Amino acid sequence: MTPIPTAELGDAEKARLFLSVFRGREDIIAERWQTRAGKLGFSPKCSNRSKPICKFPCRDCQNFEAVPLSNELLRKHFRGELVLGSYPLLRDGTCYFIGADLDNHGNGASPRDPLADAIRFRDACELHGLTCYLFRSRGGRGVHIYLFFEKAVPAWKARAVVFALLQEAQVIGEDAELSSFDRLFPSQDRLTGKEYGNLIALAFQGQAAKQGHTLFLDPATGFREPYPKQMEVLAKIERVPESKLNFLIEEWNLTSTSRPDTGRPGQARDDVLEAALRCDFLKWAGDKQAEIPEPLWYPVISNLARLPGGPDLCHDFSRKHPGYSREETDSKILHALNGSGPHSCGWLADNGFPCPSLGTGRCKREASPAAFVQRCLKPGQAEPVNQKGTPLSLIRLGDLLREPEELIEWVVDGILPAGGSSLLAGKPKAGKSTLARELSLRVSRGGSFLERSTTQGPIIYLALEEKRSQLRGHFRDMGATGEEEIFIHTGIAPDKALDLLRKEAENRKPALIVIDPLFRLVRVQDCSAYAEVTRALEPVHALARDTGAHVLLVHHMGKNDREGGDGILGSTAIFGAVDTALLLKRTPAYRTLSSVQRYGTDLEESVLHFDPENRTTTIGESREAEEENRIGKAIEEFLRDQTEPVKESVFDDVEGRVAIKRKALRRLVASRRVERIGKGGKADPFKYAAKGTTRFSRDRTHGGDLMPRNRGDS
Repeated sequence: MTPIPTAELGDAEKARLFLSVFRGREDIIAERWQTRAGKLGFSPKCSNRSKPICKFPCRDCQNFEAVPLSNELLRKHFRGELVLGSYPLLRDGTCYFIGADLDNHGNGASPRDPLADAIRFRDACELHGLTCYLFRSRGGRGVHIYLFFEKAVPAWKARAVVFALLQEAQVIGEDAELSSFDRLFPSQDRLTGKEYGNLIALAFQGQAAKQGHTLFLDPATGFREPYPKQMEVLAKIERVPESKLNFLIEEWNLTSTSRPDTGRPGQARDDVLEAALRCDFLKWAGDKQAEIPEPLWYPVISNLARLPGGPDLCHDFSRKHPGYSREETDSKILHALNGSGPHSCGWLADNGFPCPSLGTGRCKREASPAAFVQRCLKPGQAEPVNQKGTPLSLIRLGDLLREPEELIEWVVDGILPAGGSSLLAGKPKAGKSTLARELSLRVSRGGSFLERSTTQGPIIYLALEEKRSQLRGHFRDMGATGEEEIFIHTGIAPDKALDLLRKEAENRKPALIVIDPLFRLVRVQDCSAYAEVTRALEPVHALARDTGAHVLLVHHMGKNDREGGDGILGSTAIFGAVDTALLLKRTPAYRTLSSVQRYGTDLEESVLHFDPENRTTTIGESREAEEENRIGKAIEEFLRDQTEPVKESVFDDVEGRVAIKRKALRRLVASRRVERIGKGGKADPFKYAAKGTTRFSRDRTHGGDLMPRNRGDS
């Protein structure tokens, strides 16, 4: 039998404990009612209820006299004699707690499991250092999630963070066609007029508690059963400080959940609009918005959405189109912010807008209108825009399929995307820093790297382990002149290094940022702790997204010999968070490089050839091809030392995998550099000799046919 908390709340002290946790408005309380016809609902409890002077709704009744919450009412609620509801939004727009209501809306047709969604939300909370609590709803079909605060916090802060966490947990989002999410409590940022805000049924309701509902759920049971001692949980509630909300709001650039922060409500900022109209494409789009074709409308959105006040700009540039709707435009804004980046000037030129500034030096094909506008703004005006402050909006699959493909801009073609991040991982002395410095020099000059083109731009290089003399010597050996825009920090990372790095990136606008090594800048106690590592890496990835630079993180491989991303030292969160993982290996014979990528095609494990004179690398064939060549040379040299043909088993002394040795041997035979005799059976096994080294070869030159013929030979 599920324990009913009535006995636990037998005195005023325990009632005060309950109300200190579930603390809403104290001057008004809601009560559940039911009409004779069976209709159910909640209304504010009024001392004039059912009297002749009572008029409904209560907010329009001049005779309304609110009944405040009392210990007596609370005891009746706990005993199951009535059902009370609390108004969490206080008069000043603050709240002591926030609740999310998740319900099964599927009615048997592909329903979303509210408990599974609630657990994902709880995991997202834990990832960011927040504690939340799960309850089964009074009816038993849904789940309520609560976060409690140390003091009353502005409701918009609580709602903004919870909405962002719901998106992160994929409880709401573009892919959630049927979401279990119903609403938040409070559902408003502030009170308006005579409204009280929405209410939530109070926990510990007597009749529901008999069935295990409206009680704290125990994670030890998979949140399927309540804790056995509810009051102990209530007494040990972990409350969230407002400072934690402030940190996440700043980190994620969140604003009031009613709409994105756009400078002024409903109006785009004048300075940004003025800068946007200096771009030929955006000016044309603004003038021609009533007739702009669909393939070019979405690039307008993908560029404007990333500017300060971008959502309002998107609406301003779309309103005159005959097919305009706010819902569809909001949907495209959200999709654009979650995409890989704004459409480039080159894409626009290839798809219907021949920009007059291309070729004049004013614009470049690889640049974008959004980047042009950002350059036009004064320092400090170009704040980054983050999708977590954007309202939820869904897009139809058909609309999604009609949108033009977005062009990924690359710092290194096909490997390192602009605005993305990568990991260069290898064991000690594998050459990670050497390769990172060469990459930096190549990008600073716009030269090729690994036989791939690069986008030229400034470099910020944090060398947090190596001596200045090592850096100076390597760059000098590679032919650096000092004219390259490479900006280097050596030595220990200073306090608040990431904040300082962001400021430098905003000023210098680098194409590439190298952090060598990763955990000399990003400090964690345990690099194997998934949640800790994820939190620590979030500012690094935000730096890449917000600045458009590619951030390369130099890191170590583990001591094991696992393949691919599994071989990277530490938590899988490191590998999972980056767009590209470059895996560098070193063997006694050679170094190899391979990649595992989110975008583009993975680089097959290929051999790197090192030039000791200028200390640079070139990429060779795949490792298997190089290995086959090496083994082929070893077999040929071995056979030249033999006076008689030998069996294949003799090649066991040649180092290498058996399959590759056989492949190399077949290629040598096919190229006539090695001769083969015998029929291949037990009685007459194949034997091999280097061409021209044995009597068999000499007999063959006199007409002997010691090699077996292929079928069809004449």
